[in-house]
Amino acid sequence: MLQMFPEELIERILSLALDPPPLPTPSSPDYAAFTQIMQNRPSCLLTSRTLRRIGLPLYYASVQLQSKKQARGYFDLLTERPDLILFLSHISFSGVWPESTSILRICPPSLTSIEFTLDRQAPAGSQLTWGAPDTVPGSPFSHVAPQSDIEDFCTALQKLQNVRTLTVRKAQNLYITSPRARTLLQATSKAILHWQHLMDVQMLFTLPDDVDEDGLPSAIASRPKLRSLTTCTPSLWNNAFPQISANPSIQSIQLLSSSSPRGSVDLSRSGATASGTNVLLSTGLFMTKMKHHPRLKDLVMKGTVVAS
Repeated sequence: MLQMFPEELIERILSLALDPPPLPTPSSPDYAAFTQIMQNRPSCLLTSRTLRRIGLPLYYASVQLQSKKQARGYFDLLTERPDLILFLSHISFSGVWPESTSILRICPPSLTSIEFTLDRQAPAGSQLTWGAPDTVPGSPFSHVAPQSDIEDFCTALQKLQNVRTLTVRKAQNLYITSPRARTLLQATSKAILHWQHLMDVQMLFTLPDDVDEDGLPSAIASRPKLRSLTTCTPSLWNNAFPQISANPSIQSIQLLSSSSPRGSVDLSRSGATASGTNVLLSTGLFMTKMKHHPRLKDLVMKGTVVAS
């Protein structure tokens, strides 16, 4: 029966079934449905050898790892089937773990999109910030990455050559001013400086007001092919935005309202857009002062729905 259809058509149909949905936060009402969808994703590959052959590259093109246990399992799979890593184009980590670093070190040039979460260091044996607890008290894997693991992770990031889309999330219980978050952002800035093809950046938290040469806004603003930025709207004026808007190649800035469900942000590799409705009011200190920066205002109006 399948022989009656062109493989291109079958591949297109399978891509709709196998492409994972946007990653929600555990507190999102969509999280239970997301978990169910992810569990059912490979089911269509078990019904036919033809579907398996066509769909396997699609299934492993986008990988979302929500816990250390999943990361270890994926790395073990790649040890047995190193050919599967060649299909990878997008990978998502819900934390910074040693296993994340091991996977990044063997990522192929086809990897163009990466997503990770700034996680909070947890005491041994505690539940991980994202996903289900998968640790045993006293085990070497029962805590979130220490300083040395952060450095190794970001060193591996720097060696990626063709990253075009970067998405960084923040755990709900992590303050962006905490030492761990600052260390991760500084290391991310160094990695960004190595990515000459970076086009779309999604920072799903309020950007730090840091315009130093080695700061995150400076790194983003320096990318020659930067196309879009998605981030949360600051409550107060933030000097990072005029700095980034000065990049001549950027085409739009999407601002997310503080009340928007960040789990619904569409992280498609085609650009930075938000699913659902995200409407900002034109009032507020940041929005009011933005009117004095024509270039910034134009970019925000192109990427964000602003109520008059």
